Amino acid sequence: MKKPIVIISCLMISMFVGCNADTGAEIKDDTIVAGEQNAEIVENSDSAEQAEEDSTDTSSEDGNYSDLVSAIEGMWQTASIGYEVDGDLQPSFYVQFEEAQINYGHMSGEEFVLDHSDKIVSSKMTSRGGYIVKAESDNGYQYTYQSAESDPDILEYYETWNEIDFSDKYIGGKSLSKVIAEQ
Repeated sequence: MKKPIVIISCLMISMFVGCNADTGAEIKDDTIVAGEQNAEIVENSDSAEQAEEDSTDTSSEDGNYSDLVSAIEGMWQTASIGYEVDGDLQPSFYVQFEEAQINYGHMSGEEFVLDHSDKIVSSKMTSRGGYIVKAESDNGYQYTYQSAESDPDILEYYETWNEIDFSDKYIGGKSLSKVIAEQ
C-alpha cells in the first residue's frame, strides 16, 4: 500500500516541476524575469529600491571609467602570499586599475611589471562611497571586486557577477588591500 502512494507522490512532484519549467521564468537577484514576456515582477520591492538607491553606474556607453580610476587609483595587493624576494614575502599579485582594465603584475624593485590585464565590464559607485567592479579575463572568467562595508581600502573578491551568489563565491585570498606608501 505504501509503494503506490510513494509512486503517485513522485509523479505529482515531477509533473509540477516539469510544468513550471516550461514557463521560461528565471530568478535573477530579487526579481523574477519571465522568459517570453520579459516582464519583471519585484518580489521584495524594499530591497530592490534600496539596492537601486545605493548604487549608480559610473561607466558610460563610450567606456569611460575615469570616475572609477580616480577613486581607486594607486597600488593594490592580494591578501594571499605568492613568492619571496630577498627574504620578504610578496603578495600573489600587485594590482592597478586603469581606464577599462585591471592590471595584474609584480614588483621589481620600485617598478610595477605587468603580467596580464583583465577587462572591466562595468562599475558602480555605492552610496557609501565604495565601488562594485565587474571584470572578465581573456578566457571568459567573470569576477567582481566590491568595496568592504567597513573599509574602503579593501576590495573583496567574488568569483561571480551574480550578487545572489556572493556568499558562496567569496575568496579572501584574492581580495585586495590598498598599498600604503611608506613614509
